[in-house]
Amino acid sequence: MRADERLPGAPPPRYPGAGQGNGGSGDGPPAAPPAVRIAYELWCVVAVLGIGTTVGVILVMSGLQDTVVDEMLERFSGGVNGQPVTRADVVSSFHLSLGVIGVLGAVVIGLTWLVARRMLRGKAWARAVLVGFTAIITVIGFEGLLGFNSNGSVVLEVCAILQAVLAIGASVIVHRGEAHRYFYGGRPR
Repeated sequence: MRADERLPGAPPPRYPGAGQGNGGSGDGPPAAPPAVRIAYELWCVVAVLGIGTTVGVILVMSGLQDTVVDEMLERFSGGVNGQPVTRADVVSSFHLSLGVIGVLGAVVIGLTWLVARRMLRGKAWARAVLVGFTAIITVIGFEGLLGFNSNGSVVLEVCAILQAVLAIGASVIVHRGEAHRYFYGGRPR
């Protein structure tokens, strides 16, 4: 029996067209076109830059610790529910919030990579999620470019702007010709 023949009564291959030219046997999804692969790699760079952005936010906030702690002590000078608020309480809460920022940053970075990985495997919903994420990243990134966030570090703003530019590029690339056909299997609309 030849390799390209099926047994009588056998179900059709799970991925039609798979195994034709990419060395597969019809068992796996077809290989992603170069445009989708490039978009995936751009999203990986966006995720890596997210590490720099998260660290930058934590460092900027750490530099503002005394200001934030003093402001909170002033705001809660009468205490909370009859209990006095000490500097140690506010400092420990501040450090806890920095930890939460780090964990949330790690979760967003991980989800970005995971959704980009699903996009690479041909999931159209992942492409749509990444387009929505592009809109959010773009607003945040260009906020720094326009100077609305003047108390941040230069490294943080550069990382945010680069993330926005790369996310826009990845979103545009993944909606063109061959990449669009990879997700929907027809002619681009």
